Amino acid sequence: MQAIPTTAPGLISNAVFKDAAGLVQRLHDAADALSLFLRNRLTASTRQLLAAYSDGKPPAANLISALMADLNGLIVLPALIYDPTQFAVAGMNPALLQSTAVHPTGAALVRLNRLLLEAAYPAELADLTLAFTSGLVNLSRCTLLGKAYLHRVEASECILDDLVTVENTQDGCVRFTAWAAGSVLPRQYESVQIRAAAPLFNSTVFGQPAYAQLRDGVDSAIVSGAAGATISAGAQDGSEMGAFASEKNPIKEASLLLKFQEFMPVGLAPIPIHVT
Repeated sequence: MQAIPTTAPGLISNAVFKDAAGLVQRLHDAADALSLFLRNRLTASTRQLLAAYSDGKPPAANLISALMADLNGLIVLPALIYDPTQFAVAGMNPALLQSTAVHPTGAALVRLNRLLLEAAYPAELADLTLAFTSGLVNLSRCTLLGKAYLHRVEASECILDDLVTVENTQDGCVRFTAWAAGSVLPRQYESVQIRAAAPLFNSTVFGQPAYAQLRDGVDSAIVSGAAGATISAGAQDGSEMGAFASEKNPIKEASLLLKFQEFMPVGLAPIPIHVT
């Protein structure tokens, strides 16, 4: 599964609203400090439309338009909308937080403000591989290319190549899985940590023969894990993690090498050549 960007990180358009009702509901309720902070920075007319919103109903077009205009007004302010107290959001990208200290201007400031809003409301605004604010997501032998935001998760023999934020970390488990540093996850078992968006694959372009296939030397991308931890043979049965675990390529290769050791003439050494 791969997150495909639908818009450039600049001003907000209707296409940016992945869950308009969810965003309106959060701003209407203002149950968290950030939503209250942002609602108070909206225009009086937009706050009036929010107050008249009925819970659970699709928001009216005039409310969406007013909200989009106000959010764009915040994005183009000549200052960061970031406030360390209000933006204390679980799973905020550490690199994004570091960039707030640079004090960008112009287009870079607009881009950063937009990314801050997406980080604060990922399920409502961001392009994600998966976005669920309720329920349990069960992932088995999956490769996720891009960020995800989940309520609860059970993940086994997967590759999570970018930040994954889980709301309820007291439930679920991540086992035999490669996960990106900075993620917010439940307990991990026999898993390895990698850098977010680390170069793990021969290609991330859909349709290419090498799409999502692990590159040679992929284990060098491991940041931390148990002694001898591996991605290339880190599944429970010794196959690779991710979407190609069922191919059992490491097991097949190990079996072939054993046969070569038994039957090849003395002095010759087999060299496996991986093809896509």
